Amino acid sequence: MKLNIGSKITNLRKEKSITQEQLANAVGVSIAAVSKWECGNTYPDISLLPEIASFFTVSVDALLDYKVEPKNAQDYRDRLKEITIVHDFHTGLPLAEEALKKYPNDFEILLQMGHLTFSQGTSSDSPDRETVLKSIDYFNKALSVQTSDSTIKKEYIEQIIAFAYDSIREFDKAIAILEKNNTKGCFDPEIANFMMKKGDIREAKSKLQHYLWHTAFGFGMVTEPLKKCFRKENNLHYVVALQKLHATFLQSFIHETPNYCDLICSWSFMDLAESQAEIEDTEGMWDSIKQSVYHSVRFDQNPSYSMESIKFMEDSKGMMGNNSSQNACQGTINRLKKVFPQYQSDERMIAFIQDLETAATDKVHTGIWK
Repeated sequence: MKLNIGSKITNLRKEKSITQEQLANAVGVSIAAVSKWECGNTYPDISLLPEIASFFTVSVDALLDYKVEPKNAQDYRDRLKEITIVHDFHTGLPLAEEALKKYPNDFEILLQMGHLTFSQGTSSDSPDRETVLKSIDYFNKALSVQTSDSTIKKEYIEQIIAFAYDSIREFDKAIAILEKNNTKGCFDPEIANFMMKKGDIREAKSKLQHYLWHTAFGFGMVTEPLKKCFRKENNLHYVVALQKLHATFLQSFIHETPNYCDLICSWSFMDLAESQAEIEDTEGMWDSIKQSVYHSVRFDQNPSYSMESIKFMEDSKGMMGNNSSQNACQGTINRLKKVFPQYQSDERMIAFIQDLETAATDKVHTGIWK
């Protein structure tokens, strides 16, 4: 088998505008050695192949210009997937073109052709508009022939198309595609990023604030069931770590005016204290109880259920709901008496409960419930 590695190195070097001297210095050989490779007089030592391939950001197979001749559509699909993973469009595009001549309506081949063409179009600091548009055509053609039993979601392909439009600064088209698939705001960060590139800072900020709060408020929906998983595995230290993560994350939204996050923190730190007691971390337990009491007292002294009082959300509208007639302190008192009966005579516990009883209010007293 004749190796064309010399001409391959020459082509790769010229595409990247690299001199023989620069290549020689990068891989630790003489300029003469590089010259001999490119003239076909000698081959690089086998130990240098990975380093040379890495230097040019191609696979060793691509550097050797080696390929197994595909025999059917699946062979093409498998080979193109391997090439696409390393973004080797130099090797992949000719193979994909060959495959499409034989299988012009093959979904997976069209999809890989789209990826490879997109990689080619965005391989420099200034994306090539025509090449990127060509990649979008391939992605759309793939969507048009995709069957219902495909394991690749069409939303994934449309997301790639949106990023392709973004690369050539067609932000409105990118936004429209993501908005169409924006179930429960899942694409809000990407859409906001496109808006900012357009200059729509206010709209982007609002969308990001909504997403941030959705993430913060839904954080417990992730940590709570995950804690149960670790509890079943008897991994109580992970239970404690997750609860601490939840409590401290929500604490980041505390602001000058006591807000709904103080109320949530009072609950979360109490849950943390209970978990710490289980692993006999008494010092940590007392510190978490102190944090729970602090946020309970802080909230009841001047309770606010307004979104505007939450840090990062000052220009957001709306109210947070809570069906209990209590605010924070009374609930914390009840938890302390129920969960920590063995500490009721401890002077720290007595002081905490006194502070809570003094500050305790409910929604009727504060005027939140009329």
